[in-house]
Amino acid sequence: MMPILSADTPADKSAGAVKVRRVDNLDALESHREAWNTLVRRNGTHTVYQTYEWHRCWWQAFGHEAEPLILLAEQDGKLVGIAPLIVSEQRVLGRKRKVIAFMSASLYTPCDFIVDDCVPEALPAMLQWLVDHSHLWSLLLLNPCPNLARMRSVSERLARAGMYSSLRAVAQDSCLILGDREADRKMVGKRTIRENEKKLQRLGRLQWVQYSDAQEILDHFDTLVRLHIARWQQTETPSLFQEAPYLAFHRTLVSTMAPAGWPHLSVLQLDGEPVGLWLHFDYENERYLLRTAYDARWYRYSPGLVALKYLLEDAIEKQIAEINFGSGQEGYKARYRNRRVTHYELRVSQHGLSHTLDTLLLRVLERLQRHPEAWRRVNKLIIPARRF
Repeated sequence: MMPILSADTPADKSAGAVKVRRVDNLDALESHREAWNTLVRRNGTHTVYQTYEWHRCWWQAFGHEAEPLILLAEQDGKLVGIAPLIVSEQRVLGRKRKVIAFMSASLYTPCDFIVDDCVPEALPAMLQWLVDHSHLWSLLLLNPCPNLARMRSVSERLARAGMYSSLRAVAQDSCLILGDREADRKMVGKRTIRENEKKLQRLGRLQWVQYSDAQEILDHFDTLVRLHIARWQQTETPSLFQEAPYLAFHRTLVSTMAPAGWPHLSVLQLDGEPVGLWLHFDYENERYLLRTAYDARWYRYSPGLVALKYLLEDAIEKQIAEINFGSGQEGYKARYRNRRVTHYELRVSQHGLSHTLDTLLLRVLERLQRHPEAWRRVNKLIIPARRF
């Protein structure tokens, strides 16, 4: 393979070489927690989903399904790049592959390489490592990544090494940018939500409570889980909280992130009984809405949206800059968002024929999605089950 950039090539005369090493034991990364999170704050994709804590909790819950392949790029003893990857053998588009992917991609949250933008050599050095160790994989599947410029850079650099890639949009996050206090309050106080709030108030004592202590969150989180399972039990998409690893991930996440003050659970209570709950994270002046549930008995009053109203008003009072609703097509996201963030998928194959077959199959699948029944049948046959 043609070298992209030698990992031993210094950035300039004053800086040392960028060296890359693989870590396959996450216990060894605990000492890098602070350096990891400092690097996240200097990275183009800067969300709670890039933090050490997020990856650590993912691995504890789901790591049995893959092998860690975490690349650390260091310059003069300083951490300047992280590739939080895993490698596994899985069936993709009807064929078994050795796949390298972002560690937490199965949760559909934003993923990316984590690099110090002031050290442009870090990313090429990690990509060169992947080229030099191409025997470990047959497909590089990077998604969902909101950093289009970075994915293009990865594609171009691997193309120089003789590899084949395709880049496409796969999802969108809905976001709400805050800052104009008057406009924000007008947006939050939508008429139908206010009317439902008043109806609930006539039924009993309505109270909104926000928990930030880890134990208090976990005590009430069981209610969120119970209501979520009940809400989706009779549908085609039952709650993943019925799966032990998925439940363990969220509970561990709360305990692990609580010392940093990130997790919160907002609860709307009617006469002391929870009717709408939101698990969210406040990180670097942004609020990330992760999971929600409501008591279906009060469905006609939209308790989840009434709880969301209080949660948004709280964000305005705390001068939070942005609300991230995540991906998905739920109606409330379209109602409140004023910005969309597109996520991309980059597929890299080492052989032209494999790349061509994948491209053709993906085009066929995109057309089949217009026909729901045919799509469901084909989906079960050739798309791997991404349960988490």
